[in-house]
Amino acid sequence: MGQAFLRYSVYIVFNAMALIISIYLIFGGGSRYLKAFQTIVGTASLIWFAAEILTCLTNQKRRAIHDFISGTVVVKMTNVPVEVNEA
Repeated sequence: MGQAFLRYSVYIVFNAMALIISIYLIFGGGSRYLKAFQTIVGTASLIWFAAEILTCLTNQKRRAIHDFISGTVVVKMTNVPVEVNEA
């Protein structure tokens, strides 16, 4: 559970900030500072995405930044036999 949280922690933060800003803009009106902050969060999210792709494409195990943060490796398995447990 801890690894899953670490793996998605950056996405959780970006999405939570975007949700809070959007709710405030919808119900509370909006100041230009809040709209500027929304732009900053969106830009940071885009930069994070680009960094994830770049990292994934430049290492041998195809690990993205979130894999390094959580210490995980995705393993592709083919032709894995399925065990059927009949109870």
